[in-house]
Amino acid sequence: MRWLQREFSALATEMEGAAVGYTCGLSNVPFVVIRGISNGAGETAHTDFKDNLHKVCQNSYRILEEFVPLYSAL
Repeated sequence: MRWLQREFSALATEMEGAAVGYTCGLSNVPFVVIRGISNGAGETAHTDFKDNLHKVCQNSYRILEEFVPLYSAL
C-alpha cells in the first residue's frame, strides 16, 4: 500500500474489481473500473457518505460521458 502511495500518489486502492479484471484479461475482454469515493474510513465515514454521495454520482457520470465516446471510437 505504501508503494502505491509513493509511486502513484494514490489516495485509495480498488480491490473489488480485481477478479473481474483478471477474468476479462484471461478472455481478452476490455475492462475498466470507474469508481467514486464517497467516504473515508475514519470516524466521520457515516456522515461523509451522506454528504458526498450526490457529488460522487455527478463526477462519475461526467467521467462516463467523456469515456464512453472515446471507448466507442476504439
